[in-house]
Amino acid sequence: MSESSTSRQRWHRLESLFHAASELPRSERDAFLARECGDDAALRNELLALLAAEDGSPAFLTPTTPQAFAPRRVGPWLLERVLGEGGMGVVYLARRADDSFDKQVAIKLLRPGLVAADWLARFDGERRVLARLEHPGIARLIDAGRDEHGAPFFAMEYVEGERIDRWCDARGLDVRGRVELLARVARAVEHAHRALVVHRDLKPANVLVDARGEPRLLDFGIAKALDAQPEALELTRTGERPLTPAYASPEQLSGAPVRLESDVWSLGIVLHELLTGLHPHRKETRTRAELELAVQNELVDLPSRFARAEVEGQASARERAELRGTTPSGLERQLRGDLDRIVGMALRKEPERRYRSAEELAGDLERWLQGRPVLASGDGLGYRASRALRRHPIEFALAGTLAVALLVFAVLYVRQSLRDRDQISRIRRLSDLERYDRIVAAADEPVPMVPSEAARFAEWAADARALVARSAEHRATLAELRAEDLSGRDDDERRWHGMHVERLEQLLAGLDALARPEPHGATIAMFERRARIAATLSETSLVEAAEAWREAQLAVSAHSDYGGLQLAPQLGLVPLGPDARSGLWEFWHVASGARPERNPDGRIGLREGDGLVFVLVPGGLALFGAQRDDPSAPNYDPQAERDEQPVKRVQLDPFFLSKYEVTQAQWFAWTHENPSKNPAGTRFRDEVYTPQQPVEQISWLSSSRELARLDLVIPTEAQWEYACRAGTTTAWFSGPEEASLAGYANLADRFAREHGAPSSWVFADWVDDGYVNAAPVGSYAPNRFGLHDMAGNVWELTRDSVDPRGGGPRAGDGLHSEAATPDVISRGGAFRNTAFSLRSSERYSFARDLGSWMGGLRPARPVRP
Repeated sequence: MSESSTSRQRWHRLESLFHAASELPRSERDAFLARECGDDAALRNELLALLAAEDGSPAFLTPTTPQAFAPRRVGPWLLERVLGEGGMGVVYLARRADDSFDKQVAIKLLRPGLVAADWLARFDGERRVLARLEHPGIARLIDAGRDEHGAPFFAMEYVEGERIDRWCDARGLDVRGRVELLARVARAVEHAHRALVVHRDLKPANVLVDARGEPRLLDFGIAKALDAQPEALELTRTGERPLTPAYASPEQLSGAPVRLESDVWSLGIVLHELLTGLHPHRKETRTRAELELAVQNELVDLPSRFARAEVEGQASARERAELRGTTPSGLERQLRGDLDRIVGMALRKEPERRYRSAEELAGDLERWLQGRPVLASGDGLGYRASRALRRHPIEFALAGTLAVALLVFAVLYVRQSLRDRDQISRIRRLSDLERYDRIVAAADEPVPMVPSEAARFAEWAADARALVARSAEHRATLAELRAEDLSGRDDDERRWHGMHVERLEQLLAGLDALARPEPHGATIAMFERRARIAATLSETSLVEAAEAWREAQLAVSAHSDYGGLQLAPQLGLVPLGPDARSGLWEFWHVASGARPERNPDGRIGLREGDGLVFVLVPGGLALFGAQRDDPSAPNYDPQAERDEQPVKRVQLDPFFLSKYEVTQAQWFAWTHENPSKNPAGTRFRDEVYTPQQPVEQISWLSSSRELARLDLVIPTEAQWEYACRAGTTTAWFSGPEEASLAGYANLADRFAREHGAPSSWVFADWVDDGYVNAAPVGSYAPNRFGLHDMAGNVWELTRDSVDPRGGGPRAGDGLHSEAATPDVISRGGAFRNTAFSLRSSERYSFARDLGSWMGGLRPARPVRP
């Protein structure tokens, strides 16, 4: 007998013994294991491990009871404590022993004693699956190796959070919030599906919500790679740690092949629980065997019918509804209709009748959130009758004539349903509406225009062209539908007919928009433009500019301010030479617009259509913040506020920072929108706003997305203040007194008071800057780094959140916190502020999702090796 055959037999025996033991009371298990395992200690240990995992229903990071633990080293990692235990492994909290990696990780080690080839293969399979997944909603793989005893381990991102159902209940999240959260989980599962990975154990314990409110998917311990080798697939069938029956699909429990739709079932169960607080098969009151039979045979009732249900041992209907911010009747109303249909479609017994993937489920949830028609449809009477007949043939036979009548009715119903389905199959070309939605979503994705993404943009453009090419077919279908005689149709048929007409009208309007020639928004021309920029970026910035880069590298390495920096050519940037005053090197950002040119005096003046100009800011020790205790110490400022103290220190790497604030012309070129309160062409008394005025009323969220497309970021607070001070330690970069700002900044001044500014402003009569509102960028003298408008004009966004729990600034970029708090920090003051707000250490908070008519943006970019 071959080794693989023997192994399979062993796993079949292990699986059989496990299921038998799991049905026994715990008090009887020891005797059962002693009788069945005999002298086979390895078999007994494996069974004990599986039973321990089953009893705890553990997730990848399920907490365990605190226990004595001696820290030890595994590879480069120092284990600190046990986090949890699963069927295959033990999970530890760890950090790098050499301090080269600052964050904590979760280390998973194979359980002692599980050294058989099959266990090792399973453990390695989990690592391989994780290596394929890179998504913000999935805890990612960081490292892998073997410990000093040769046992395998891997290190994952450590997710500190709360399981999704408890997180929702603890915050009293309403139905809409729960749907939105589950839609994000489904998008993470979609990423796994695109990588041909089926999770197979989706449940609340395997989805944690972190401090930012972001769901994170864990535990791919029994995941299946659909493109795995046959022997690997055999392993997944014959002896994984047990499934969780309450969340396993009917095909998983019956041993049928696992498919993408298996994860859809599990997501449907989780969604049902999040919405109703109850399991659709009442797992709370059933044994494992009863639950498995129910999952495979009983139809799932509509979630809305659970809203008023009272289940022994569970929270009352009123308590469950209150956790969702409503009453039982209110919850029933919210679930009735589309949400009933969505959950029902996800929980159909036959995989082929469910959503085909997590992507389709996520799409319907998002359509519900947007108030748009969903694709899900409910099960009809014919289907439910046929299911009942298969489950209860004897009862139906005994029912005699009634059974025959019901069966005849069911056959007639199915026949009519098939005719209707022919009609629906014609209308199901509306799957193109789903494709259109994906293309629109793709247009909104913050994908950087870099060579590695050129093929993706080209593929989206091709998909959009193929979709537009079917417009004539859809117009013909729409004409046929409009011409149909609906007399004799019932209300449901009329409603569905009207909805399909509406969807086709929406699709055709969308396809017309896709075909517009403008390279902005969701258009074919936009995808083609992005593909062209991405494909030619390397040629423009590296090949054609090779000589300029050689000159820049030599000059920068010899420049005293840069400390011998060995600057590699930077994809997307072209050297423009050093600034005549600061001596710091400046660079054109190719993807953002045309190449700026220097004036005869050596100064770069932006024209409409020009791209961004970046200054290479030297690295160094940043002292940011202020103190008012010691006039002889750095950053002394008698006006320093509490949130500016104490002075913080951080070593910053060199980085690129825009010489100017982003102009209205530049923002419009990127987005075809100008959200500014005072857009170009607006007149205020004698002032006429130009395209070179800074863009304002842009939110942190929209700014982050647009900059990501340009392969740029918002600067951190530390970077911003370091660049603003440019080596100074006085209250203003221009000097220790507010009067030093004259000629450097635009603020609430004498000119503003005399030219119609609101009387509520506080004016500085000691200065006249020539503008009431924001001035064109570069209107005032730069600081020592050659950066214009660092004080005044408009407040400038930083990457840092308003987060009192955040740690100290990190070395490199100085980031303090990226937590998803409601507010973010802005710096620099604005045209309507006094000199107090223009101090280098002044901090101001803006809502993350709202723009301000005083708020603008100055992009940054790291120096890449």
